[in-house]
Amino acid sequence: MAKSRLCFRNVPETAEALRDLFEGKEKRYSFKAEVYDMDSELWELYSVLSDGMHRIDMDDDSVYEFTVEALDSIIDNSDESTELDELRDEIVELADEETDVYTSDLTEWLNRSNKNVYYLTEVLEEYWSKEDSLDGFELLGIAQFKARQEVYEMVLDTIEDLMDKYSCDDGDE
Repeated sequence: MAKSRLCFRNVPETAEALRDLFEGKEKRYSFKAEVYDMDSELWELYSVLSDGMHRIDMDDDSVYEFTVEALDSIIDNSDESTELDELRDEIVELADEETDVYTSDLTEWLNRSNKNVYYLTEVLEEYWSKEDSLDGFELLGIAQFKARQEVYEMVLDTIEDLMDKYSCDDGDE
């Protein structure tokens, strides 16, 4: 039996293949056990996505959660004709839609790991001044937005890499 070949024709098809790698359990996501079979096609998808996820300096639970939410959003906001550049132009809107609005959710995210404080520090350095009227809650929301934006960029880069590497020829099914 010939080993099947990965083949991606468009953005949502690629995003759905990546989304299928995850399983969710009570607001916690993990990779499905079968992705760890090194002889499986899923291993290649897992390896590429996992490498990108590990380059993000944020707590693991948030990286997993934000990755799944980014994939779901990309699937919901694209069709077969959607180009990656269109989604890159919409990253701000897509990440903003996913950013928590309730203070309790934002502080829970910040509290998950000291790594998440980096995003708040970055926002404070960028936005805080005596002339600004932003309060701490707004700054915390912007911090999480920046974290989500970073994940969206990683997911789109991963989709692009996979589509380049496994583009379908006219004869592929």
